[in-house]
Amino acid sequence: MSKEIWDRLYSHIGNPYGVAGVMGNFQAESALISNNVEDSKEAGLGMNDTQYTAAVDNGSYGNFVHDSAGYGQFQATFWSIKQYLLDYARKRSVSIGDRDMQIDCFCDLLKEQYANVWYTLVNAASVRQASDAVLLKFERPADQSEQVQAYRAGLGQKWFDQFAGTEPQKKEERIASCNPQTVIAVAAAELGYLEKASNAQLDDKTANAGSGNFTKYARDIDVNYPRFYNGAKNGYAWCDVFLDWCFIIAYGYENALKLLCQPERSCGAGCTFSMQYYQSKGQFHMSNPQPGDQIFFGNSSESTHTGLVEKVENGVVQTIEGNTSDRVARRQYRIGDGSILGYGRPAYDDVVSTPAPSQPVPAASSLPSCTVTLPELKKGDTHNAVANAQALLIKNGYACGGRIVNGNEIPDGDFGPSTDKAVRAFQQLKGLSVDGVIGKDTWNALLTA
Repeated sequence: MSKEIWDRLYSHIGNPYGVAGVMGNFQAESALISNNVEDSKEAGLGMNDTQYTAAVDNGSYGNFVHDSAGYGQFQATFWSIKQYLLDYARKRSVSIGDRDMQIDCFCDLLKEQYANVWYTLVNAASVRQASDAVLLKFERPADQSEQVQAYRAGLGQKWFDQFAGTEPQKKEERIASCNPQTVIAVAAAELGYLEKASNAQLDDKTANAGSGNFTKYARDIDVNYPRFYNGAKNGYAWCDVFLDWCFIIAYGYENALKLLCQPERSCGAGCTFSMQYYQSKGQFHMSNPQPGDQIFFGNSSESTHTGLVEKVENGVVQTIEGNTSDRVARRQYRIGDGSILGYGRPAYDDVVSTPAPSQPVPAASSLPSCTVTLPELKKGDTHNAVANAQALLIKNGYACGGRIVNGNEIPDGDFGPSTDKAVRAFQQLKGLSVDGVIGKDTWNALLTA
């Protein structure tokens, strides 16, 4: 039985570390028994595993969704997850206790509602990494101590040692093609997510809503991919971070960097820098937007907002954007809207572009006007470019007077006395003119430091 569970999980996940991490958690939750009812609930229900399963299947028991009794291999407990499981079983026309249905349900549930957990399973480099993702971000039992983490990972390691390398058929390449529909689907699944007031309840779409710039998107990148940006980003403006997260979930770490034209440890969380990475690769366009493009908004000196083009029709660009009114939401713009700076175009695989309504888009090399010049900054300035400069200074060890969150300083976009002092110290170190003004030479030094 356990080998059949392994094989079915592997057909979905394709990574033995991920499969082992799941199986260790299944074993801890249910002993791998698919009709298992939470032991502490049986007396109150007046039914054992077999009786409960039969009553749900024949309809004589109608409180399955809301009885708070853990059920099945992954011990579905919360009402929305139990509803998902019940609907899944009915759609398959199988028993609620069907083992294979539960495995398929679990994997589809993660893909649809716990994309960060799913990505970890598919790409995990150890059993512990996969096991912790399931335990801490999906199962979430009352006891999540180090002892529990180690115990569940140990169970998973035993399954790995027994079955890894015995898979009857390797799963097809997980990312067969990097097409725009994949990242659009990931972004659409996040619609309705609300920015958080503090660094709590980040995985809940609507809880703890506020304007603190805390999100699961920045948290996931900070924790799981610390080399993606030039520093931690939770607490920053997050429109670009949201889009980058979608690319990582859709295509994986290396493909995301390639598609976004970004190196590791980049300034890509800032819209202006992100736009310039496309420009440097000749992949920035001023017209003819395509689904999957990264759209940039702003003024002649900098980009102040970004999003993902979902579709283009009847002269209208429909986008999915993060940090728009403190949420993930759809927006629409007329093509030619004066706030649109242009479109970064990832080099997707096998994409057929939508024909331009009039003349074709000129090559990037013929569009010198698309180059964005970073503004000169000095004491007293307050805007996004100051925050970008502060991020670079902070990365190099200079305090800029921002608030401290989880041990990290958060840029505030205010060129005050602390930032002025930091700039002058940096200029002195680099042998530049010590004037406290961030001009061309200081920008170049910051970007290459």
